[in-house]
Formats: sequence, C-alpha cells, structure tokens
Amino acid sequence: MTDGIHEELVEAAARVADIEIPTLDFPLLTAAFANQLAAIAALDAVNASELEPATTLDPRWR
Repeated sequence: MTDGIHEELVEAAARVADIEIPTLDFPLLTAAFANQLAAIAALDAVNASELEPATTLDPRWR
C-alpha cells in the first residue's frame, strides 16, 4: 500500500515528462516508486564516512 504523497509525485513526474499513465498501470508505478524510495532510504542509513572511493575498475567477470 502506498500513501497519497507517492501518488502525487508520480502524477507530477508524468506531467513533467508529458506522458499519460494508463489508469491500470498507476497503482503498480506508484508502488514501484515507493519501493525505490525505500531502497534509497536504506542506502542513506549506511555510514560510509570511513569508506574510500574506488579508484580502479576491473570490468571482467570473475
């Protein structure tokens, strides 16, 4: 279940993007948006002040 603020934000994003969201898709998109915000909140809760940034990247699968 999502609250009204998520619905308002999804509606606002659709207006800015100038797209129409079909009525049947709206609850699913609102729930997906709420899930994304929850994932971001979980990352925000992690104390990363002691971590160093990655300076190299090895794109090979291991």
